[in-house]
Amino acid sequence: KKWPSLRNFYRIVPGGLRDGALAFAEEIDQWRDVPPSLVGADLVRTFAVDGFNWWMQMSVTVQRPAEVFVFVDMRNEVPAWLSQEFTNTGEKITLDRIPHHAPQRVANRFEFAVWKKTVTQSGEVKLGPPYPNPPADKKSFNPNRMFGVAAKALPRTSK
Repeated sequence: KKWPSLRNFYRIVPGGLRDGALAFAEEIDQWRDVPPSLVGADLVRTFAVDGFNWWMQMSVTVQRPAEVFVFVDMRNEVPAWLSQEFTNTGEKITLDRIPHHAPQRVANRFEFAVWKKTVTQSGEVKLGPPYPNPPADKKSFNPNRMFGVAAKALPRTSK
């Protein structure tokens, strides 16, 4: 209880992005309508509950040159960190919201915009909160879904 941020970790699924892939570490929501350019990307299963976390910071470490993708709920305003560091690809991916009490049905479908950053060398990529600013009224704050993250290694170049 003293260090709640140490209780959980994001799950990384190498090559795991495909239709039906679990989107979050603690939910059973699934990614659907995965664009062909993203199929087989390494998937980071974030926590859906982090959609409430407007102060979060996340680092993704890439071991080699890669494209890092962030999927943003299209109902959310785009945070400055994303629009400044990433490019909107124009592609979309769908999140099927599946309730725990009825795992055989889809409660909602949400479209997410796909943003991309090309990383030319190994290192950390910093990601910020899913919202641009803390809400003015924290009691009535009703966030949309947390963003998704994936990465795809760039082809090795021969020298």
